[in-house]
Amino acid sequence: MINKARLDHSRRVLRPFQSKGVTWGAATLAPGRGILIADEPGLGKTAQALHITHVAEVGRTLVVTPASLKLNWEREIAKWLPGSRVQVVMTGYDDIRPDTDFTVINYELVWRRYAFLKEQRYQGIIFDEMHYLRGESSMRTTVATELVKPIPYRIGLTGTPIINRPAELVPQLRILGRLWLDDHQFKHRYCGPAQVWNGHRMVWEFRGHSNLDDLHEHLRAFAIRREKAAVAPELPRKQRTVLPVTLGNMAQYRRAEEEYVAWAEKNADALRMARGMAADEDWFLFEEKPPTAGQLGRLQGEQFRHLAKLRRLIAQGKRKLALEWIKSFLPTGQKLLVFALTIEVQEALRDAFPGCASILGEYSQRKRMEQVDRFQTDPSCPLMVASLKAAAEGLTLTATNNVLVVELPWAPTHLEQAEDRTHRIGQTLPVNVWLLVAAGTLEERILEILDRKQQVADRAVDGRSTTEILTEMLRSGKGSRR
Repeated sequence: MINKARLDHSRRVLRPFQSKGVTWGAATLAPGRGILIADEPGLGKTAQALHITHVAEVGRTLVVTPASLKLNWEREIAKWLPGSRVQVVMTGYDDIRPDTDFTVINYELVWRRYAFLKEQRYQGIIFDEMHYLRGESSMRTTVATELVKPIPYRIGLTGTPIINRPAELVPQLRILGRLWLDDHQFKHRYCGPAQVWNGHRMVWEFRGHSNLDDLHEHLRAFAIRREKAAVAPELPRKQRTVLPVTLGNMAQYRRAEEEYVAWAEKNADALRMARGMAADEDWFLFEEKPPTAGQLGRLQGEQFRHLAKLRRLIAQGKRKLALEWIKSFLPTGQKLLVFALTIEVQEALRDAFPGCASILGEYSQRKRMEQVDRFQTDPSCPLMVASLKAAAEGLTLTATNNVLVVELPWAPTHLEQAEDRTHRIGQTLPVNVWLLVAAGTLEERILEILDRKQQVADRAVDGRSTTEILTEMLRSGKGSRR
């Protein structure tokens, strides 16, 4: 049932193509017969899914998503459906509260909380990055298949429902209640069946594809996909999306932050006296390598060590989540530019994706240009890992319109320069920039400072440096308590 007042509201707040997606989705969604939104990354699948549940009056909804996106769902629900009651399940020991409109949980925790989730009587379920369920025999697919049986309204979101072959659709369509043939018939019709000798006998393999036009026609009944090129006139030329994540080492980070606050309290007077000693007190915060003792005074050196430790712990706590996000993005077939600030993170990302292009600080100019050319011209090179400092200026990387910033810089000019490697002459598509931000840490405050400094340098406004503002925020309790 479509709530027309809610549909009218969606049309007012969403872009036209998103509003069409909501109208289509609310009309197509039915008990036991789900829908699939397969828009390209950056087109607002999350917003559309939330509005569909609202317009169709779905009721209490479970959201299953990669761990790196849980807090982003909390943020998006608050943005698009303000007033909704939301629980984000953070650990396998969290109780599942019955008094919420949305429960957000990651795939890895579903099987651990399966019995409790089954008791909740959800009316709707959203699978974000639904290609996580493409493996027929995987634990997550098996659990998801059982979990949805009593849930009438099902929505799948993915930019890549098929990563390797059409056979991957089978478990996803079964979960959505949209498998129009049984498994055997589907695979024989659409999955390029072939008999092969396995060493003992002839067996069927389904590693290919067949009858794709017919497959496409069937999918059109419940799946929608829009590409950026088709809706580019409706999109801003550049848009930033904050992806809040929870550090895996939050307890360790919290101890280090408390140590810094205690040190700052003890040295408050000396810190105030030290202002103005350097032309730019924040210069060392943008360095990939620690400065030498001779480059800093004693007070600045000690402050640097505290802040560098916090920054290092944030980077370590986000590394696994960054890898997960990148691995989830790459199957879209689009290129991705990843920026990191510290050498440790840059090298970890580069080593995790052998064969990717990279621009690190120690590279010669010749090697940097070779890496740029490979990323720009080689279709088999979908990923570049780049130093925020080494690759922030003078390079053209318009082969992609997708940018992930794993570690935040400390000045808006550094962020803009990084973004503008893709957002420049030669770019034909809107640019999507994702900022991976550690929730409950000083990175949230850095975002505020970046906004504050966006138009005019902070010294021109109030004469205070980033380090001073951050220190005041942490000492006053406005920093990183969540």
